[in-house]
Amino acid sequence: MIRRYGINNLGPEGIDLYIRMRHQGLNPNNFTNPFLLKACSGLNQGRGVHSLVVKDKRFSSEIHSLTSLITLYCAFGDVESARLLFDRMNERNVVTWTWIITRYVKQKRYKEGIELFNQMKISGVGIDELTLVSVLSACANLGALEIGQWVHKYVDKKGIFFNPKLDVCVWNAVIGGLAMHGYGIEAIERFREMQLAGIKPDRNTFIAVLSACSHSGLVEKGKEILHSSIEPHIKHYACFVDILCRAGLLSEAYEVITNMPMEPNAVLWGTLCLCCCWQCRASRGCDATADGSGTIQ
Repeated sequence: MIRRYGINNLGPEGIDLYIRMRHQGLNPNNFTNPFLLKACSGLNQGRGVHSLVVKDKRFSSEIHSLTSLITLYCAFGDVESARLLFDRMNERNVVTWTWIITRYVKQKRYKEGIELFNQMKISGVGIDELTLVSVLSACANLGALEIGQWVHKYVDKKGIFFNPKLDVCVWNAVIGGLAMHGYGIEAIERFREMQLAGIKPDRNTFIAVLSACSHSGLVEKGKEILHSSIEPHIKHYACFVDILCRAGLLSEAYEVITNMPMEPNAVLWGTLCLCCCWQCRASRGCDATADGSGTIQ
């Protein structure tokens, strides 16, 4: 029942049921704490369950309870607490490793994610496709070619099959990596290959392709990509404004910002203002500068 409440987003009812269970003198078993953690709607509740796990010596080193705690901390973005718990574990499984690596990658702490992956390889724990997707994303952003090649060989050797949803993540990692390192044309070619392969792009795909257009000055292609994106997000418009600003088309960038279907944010206005400043310096010899945070001095 506690598990079912958690799955159906009825966490408070699940926690109330746990309290009733304890009041009736029933003790939790190996399944209770993981299910109870799924019912938690925030970090404070999760920390409360953590204290229960620590107090009960049966679970203080039990891998399923500890892995569920790490999953909860990672899900709520508290990677530091997850890492402290992870480092103290005597035993780790593929789920434990994958969650902590994935969270580092999502926080753009790619180097730390790669370092953990190297430790995972040494540990002898089996590696699955979820782990590899996160590692490939980190490799793409770091330009870590050797590790990316290792993953490629491992996938071929083990015959690992990526399901369609994971395929999108792999394509996004490749396209994003090419874009970041200035290979805009190649990134767009991979985007076309992705579509020909029948893989449906997601929001992150379009961000990666627009980023490729931005780094390579492909204004018209950027327009085409933006209009082909289903329900463009504000991040897509931010990428397109960056494309226009890099090309010196500031008036057009201003029109895009003012005619967007959503309210522009500070990032969009800041990008435009900073590019106006740079153009001023180039054309009039203005001595204005921008500090590391993008603030015009």
